[in-house]
Amino acid sequence: MRILQLCTDLRLGGVERFVLDLSQELARKGHEVTLVTTWSDAFDEMTVLNDERPLFKRIHFEKCSGGRSLSILWRVNKLIWELNPDVVHTHLFTLGYTLPTILLGLPGNTKYVHTVHS
Repeated sequence: MRILQLCTDLRLGGVERFVLDLSQELARKGHEVTLVTTWSDAFDEMTVLNDERPLFKRIHFEKCSGGRSLSILWRVNKLIWELNPDVVHTHLFTLGYTLPTILLGLPGNTKYVHTVHS
């Protein structure tokens, strides 16, 4: 199964740790996992995985300020089309970036899931 995980960044915190652990475990189970963050790599602290090498593919976009970005919206939806994942799993504020593909039901076989972290 191809799974695309979307998260804002990987700074240390409960949500970020959950996303990293989930991605690592899904990849360990044999799924093809791609983790995408919408913030620059400079904001990430992947040291939470220092005990083992990440088994998933990692993509980051170069957004470095708050608010929505039309270029990130375009890039995320283009990536969904290119990867054609079975599942797109969004976290935090990334749901808005997938709305065009969700509302159009595209690609047809892709399921969308959003986790609310409180």
